[in-house]
Amino acid sequence: MQVLFPGSFDPITLGHEDVINRATKIFDKVIVAVAEDNNKNSLLTLEQRLELVSEIYQDNPKVETVSFSGLTVKFAQTKDANIILRSIRNTIDFESELQLAKMNQAIASSIETIFIAPSNDYQFISSTLVRQIHQLGGKIDAFVSPNVIQYLSK
Repeated sequence: MQVLFPGSFDPITLGHEDVINRATKIFDKVIVAVAEDNNKNSLLTLEQRLELVSEIYQDNPKVETVSFSGLTVKFAQTKDANIILRSIRNTIDFESELQLAKMNQAIASSIETIFIAPSNDYQFISSTLVRQIHQLGGKIDAFVSPNVIQYLSK
């Protein structure tokens, strides 16, 4: 059984990695779907985000990295993934993610959404905050893997 984990991953954080790593213990395959149509103030291009995720998981055959555009639920159908994985850090995330899950269910009733909360050590990390800290010259070592630090130092 495979699961689709969509997101902007701009950049991929230790929280994302925690959720992906834990999902690989549950599912045969975790498809990390990097969104092309990222409505956020991006730090990295789509190609850079794909490269980083791919590099981190290059030795894990249970993780596939792909890009997508359009509706997540429709993309999940093209990948034969009947489960979408979402990460929730707090009640604010839960409310917005639950609304999204219900909309996805209305569009494609055969696709379920499951939630995994990051471990306590990573629960406060968000890509948005990591981007802001990096852009303001702060250290982000505690929030992202060494691969990301090295990539952003270029």
